Amino acid sequence: MVRRRFTNPCRPALPALCALAALLALAPAAALAASPGEGGSLDLMIGETGVAFGHAPRVNGVRVNFQDRYLERVNGVNLTLWSPAGRGNVGGEVNGLALGLAAPVAGRMHGVQAGLLAVVGNERLAGISVGGLAVVSEGEQAGFAFGGLAVVSEGRATGIGAGGLAYVSEGVMSGIHAAGLATVAEGGLDGIHMSGLATVAEGRMRGIGIAGLATVSEQGIDGLAVSGLATATERMSGIGLSGLAVATQEETRGIAIAGGVTGAGDLIGIAIAPYNRYEGLQRGLTIGVFNWASELRGVQIGLLNRADNNPPPFRWLPVLNASF
Repeated sequence: MVRRRFTNPCRPALPALCALAALLALAPAAALAASPGEGGSLDLMIGETGVAFGHAPRVNGVRVNFQDRYLERVNGVNLTLWSPAGRGNVGGEVNGLALGLAAPVAGRMHGVQAGLLAVVGNERLAGISVGGLAVVSEGEQAGFAFGGLAVVSEGRATGIGAGGLAYVSEGVMSGIHAAGLATVAEGGLDGIHMSGLATVAEGRMRGIGIAGLATVSEQGIDGLAVSGLATATERMSGIGLSGLAVATQEETRGIAIAGGVTGAGDLIGIAIAPYNRYEGLQRGLTIGVFNWASELRGVQIGLLNRADNNPPPFRWLPVLNASF
């Protein structure tokens, strides 16, 4: 009797055919999901893993479409050719790489996002965000962000970033940020912040603020403030350097060097300027052409010095005046 020998069709000579057969057997075909509620998608996936063309809501892999809609979650790559008709109906989350020929838009994006025009996060942007014109987060922005014109965050902004014209945060801005014209935070500024014209914080500024014209903080500066024209704040603790003026509403504690140093409050430290005037207490040293203190507890060195608390004839003195 002749026995026939069984031959395995998946020998090394046929790996491609065997792989194709396995894919066809395991996958429910290359499925076209044309549900009107989801906008339709051509899915090459096993479950939620694989490649989807269209509006598959959940993809672990690659999702490609013309305009994003019905996005729930993508872990991997989301490529959209054009910005959606309405940002509010996108939502969802992209973890990984989000690319847009115009602008990738999603509720939350974590990883790397890039668009020729813009990158827009309805709730949060985190990671590396690069927009040809702008990077916009309607919530928090964290990580590295660069916008050709501007970076705007309606929440807190943390990390490193630059805007060609402006870097703006409605919350606290922390990290290192630079802008061609202005760096503005409606909250505070923490870290190093630089701008061609103005660095402005409605809250407190902690760290280093540098501006071509003005460095301004409504609630105080702790650290180093450098500006070509003026530094203005409620109170300052640290070093203020300005071409024209350093002005405080309350206390100046540290070193102030400018064309003019004025304060409605106290000076505790050193002020160097042609004109120094403090309405409150001067406890320290002023050096200038004219020095004026309502109450002197220190030393004035200048062409003319006035200490209102000294009795005549020591109230006005040239070269040197002192009171302890």
